[in-house]
Amino acid sequence: MNNPARVSTRESSETSVRRFTHIGRMCHGLIFLIIASTLYLLAGPMWRVGQAIVYAEIRGPRLERLHGFDVATPVLKLEEGYREVPVIRADPGGFMQSAGFGDCDVILSHTRAEFYKMLYNCPGQTEKVEVVNVVDLDAPVPRSKARTLEFTVPSS
Repeated sequence: MNNPARVSTRESSETSVRRFTHIGRMCHGLIFLIIASTLYLLAGPMWRVGQAIVYAEIRGPRLERLHGFDVATPVLKLEEGYREVPVIRADPGGFMQSAGFGDCDVILSHTRAEFYKMLYNCPGQTEKVEVVNVVDLDAPVPRSKARTLEFTVPSS
């Protein structure tokens, strides 16, 4: 004969084990979510910084020699505030000069790394770059005088 007290005790212990297992699964899911979110928040900026270093510091000098230009990245006053912008100096007779770039053309549409990345990854494609020619680097850069250059990126 089954003792009713024993049956209810066994049922209650099985129920608590199921609850404990369910809580454990929830905690594992929560821990996984916390770890994944942390990795995403840390890896994203690290990836972008790594890409900027690769394009601006490693691939950049070769692209400059290949396409005939030099780049400086001063911090200039734009209409929206101060920002580090690439300033192009096109070599006479080089690709950049034939594409329409001049001396002291400030690139408004790309950062230095983005500009190098475009030159490296898009050979044969037509690209657009917004630039403004600046004579006085201490004066605010007038976006109203900007022009768009459209050119086909040459093969490396």
